[in-house]
Amino acid sequence: MFTMFRKYDQKQQFLLPLNLEDFVPENHMARVLNDIVDVVDINAIESTYSKEGCPAYHPRPLLKILLYGYLIGIRSSRKLQQMTQTDTAFMYLAAMQKPDFHTICRFRSTHLGPIKEIFSQVVTFCKEMDMIGSSISIDGTKIKANA
Repeated sequence: MFTMFRKYDQKQQFLLPLNLEDFVPENHMARVLNDIVDVVDINAIESTYSKEGCPAYHPRPLLKILLYGYLIGIRSSRKLQQMTQTDTAFMYLAAMQKPDFHTICRFRSTHLGPIKEIFSQVVTFCKEMDMIGSSISIDGTKIKANA
């Protein structure tokens, strides 16, 4: 059967007895984000993919990479690519897939509207679960520069 997405399995076993879930603690924020993104509706993103051509990365791991990056202050596509190769939380969220920076950047720019909506859903869910408060902070630092 033809599929428009590459297969991903976060519980995939390696030749060596290695399981990514063993490297991410039970109470780690990456696990919480993983569970939330697994249940949000991503039809707005999935519907834009074509059944033709090479299978694409599934949108859920790409969303998890982006949202976890935002959570820990990483927005650079190149840095996110690097983290999927070196950080166990990112490896867990990406199911050991390693999308390149261009794929991450293109995914973000192509699906910016739905990503904003999903981000809002994730924040709302976290607020309802009392995981975050309702206050926000804004950095108002002024730095002199010669422009």
